[in-house]
Amino acid sequence: MEKIKVLVSFFSLFLGPLYAVAQDSGNEAIYLQAIQADPNNETAHFNLGIIYQNDQKFDQAIPEFQKCVALKPSDSQARELLELCQGMSALSKGDYSGGMDHFQNVLKVNPDNKDAKRLLAQCQAQVDLKEKRYPEALTALNEVIQDDPQNYSAYKQLGFIYYQQKNYKKSVEYWSQSLKLHEDAGIHNYLGSSYYNLGDFNSAIENYKKSLRLETAKDPKEQDAGSLDQTYYNLGVAYLDNASYDDAAEAFGDAFKVNPKDSDAAVNQANAIQSAVESHLKNAGNYMVNSQYADAVSEADKVINLDPNNKQAKEFLAAAQDKLNVEVEKHYAAGRAYLKKGSTLQALNEWNLALTMDPNNEKVQKAIKALKVNRLSRVKALLAEGDQYYQEQDYSNALGSYNKAKLIDPHNSQVRTKLRKLLSKQNSQVDAVYAKALKAYKKGDLKDAQKFISLAKDLAPDNDEIGTNFFRIQKDISVKVKALDSDGVSLYENGDKAKAQDKFQEVLRLKSDDDTANDYVKRMTGQQSQEKVDAEKVKALYYDGVDLYINGKIHEAIEKWREVLKEDPGNINAQSNINKAMVKLQSIQKLSQN
Repeated sequence: MEKIKVLVSFFSLFLGPLYAVAQDSGNEAIYLQAIQADPNNETAHFNLGIIYQNDQKFDQAIPEFQKCVALKPSDSQARELLELCQGMSALSKGDYSGGMDHFQNVLKVNPDNKDAKRLLAQCQAQVDLKEKRYPEALTALNEVIQDDPQNYSAYKQLGFIYYQQKNYKKSVEYWSQSLKLHEDAGIHNYLGSSYYNLGDFNSAIENYKKSLRLETAKDPKEQDAGSLDQTYYNLGVAYLDNASYDDAAEAFGDAFKVNPKDSDAAVNQANAIQSAVESHLKNAGNYMVNSQYADAVSEADKVINLDPNNKQAKEFLAAAQDKLNVEVEKHYAAGRAYLKKGSTLQALNEWNLALTMDPNNEKVQKAIKALKVNRLSRVKALLAEGDQYYQEQDYSNALGSYNKAKLIDPHNSQVRTKLRKLLSKQNSQVDAVYAKALKAYKKGDLKDAQKFISLAKDLAPDNDEIGTNFFRIQKDISVKVKALDSDGVSLYENGDKAKAQDKFQEVLRLKSDDDTANDYVKRMTGQQSQEKVDAEKVKALYYDGVDLYINGKIHEAIEKWREVLKEDPGNINAQSNINKAMVKLQSIQKLSQN
């Protein structure tokens, strides 16, 4: 993972009007005519210089004021303005030392010139920044703010200093203040990077998007391609660290479109796409186990859109579409049979199961709508559905069923009791897992922290605190992996392959599919890393279990998932599927006894 890209320019100063001498730029032609008629007309040269100065055309103003001084050496105002314009010209070229000399000369002529004092302090701050004398730069910039509380540039530069010092809270404070004075795409990008480093995903994304909106709203000829590339890239990093892989792939793709030479963006787009494929495959497998076939079809389609030749996705898609048609029709027919016998509650149960598999099935929806059942029967059906999910420890879907029952009968004591029990169980489970994540994070065990925070996020996807810490842990892993990879490459290039391999093995313990670490391990050993081999084995066993389960071979599926747990004892999906499979076996056994 590449680190956030931040380039802060030293050269943009908020200038504003420098002198209270007002001239209408429309008079420029008149003064030019006057000078043509009399090249030594000091008043015309002076007023023309004022016009150029007010338009911030300093290089054009300079010769006009030079002519004034040559014609009348005692004209202190012309000399003052000459030095001021020369200082501004130096600033525009990034010559801060030269600017300081000229502003000091202004003060020799007029010690009360506030513009010169302010600009001198800014030049001094820029020189200190360039030399990385941050305490001195802070002092100079704070003097600027005291003299001019609306100075956009000073706040911007203070934000930069604190960012360099890794004081991200302070950089947020000053960059936010600069944006109150002047909206700027670049500052929103920098602010996003500060929030990223603070682990505040939402604020980071918000500012990256604001930066992109401001920059892309400009005329295409005026857009800063470098800034767009950086911001799209940074947005991709943030999405990747929040496991928003599809969004990350899109952002990295946009960065590469803006700058086709950005190889980091291309590599990370490929990584994001691969992660998105794995995520959608996992979701498809979970939906298949839950008999949510329409959702499984949707997830498999997403995989195929990203990876048209993905064998596992094609198998899921075919199986889900087959099950969708056969199983939904089976439950629909069973519901009709129960209805003919007068068992409306059992008919409703069957049709609810059909809708779980295919929520948008119009035939089933119509049948339920036409079914004349009383409120109590509908509630009982939903409670039975919720109880089934609860037994499988699928608390999210159980909550959905119980809440539907609550909508039908808000005061039903049985519904309220089940909801309290479920919420208590769910909260207890979330709290226990979340506590394990925080404990591991505090100990510096990022691998376990990642495992438990991921589970906590799955259990409570709307919990903002958990979401924030999920992002923070993912970000820390990305940063650590990047640093270890860099150290490993450096050690390898310097001939210390043993220590390099140690660095790469540490990477692979955190991220088994890291391309850099796997590539160098293969160079050094001639074969794939054991971590990658093990990860591929676990993945194959897991999906073998899913395939067995959806084909009715439940015992064999459980054995496959138990093999997964032997290889990867912390595999949450495998354990969850075993629990669901055991409940399924119990249900089948009960049916066979009836």
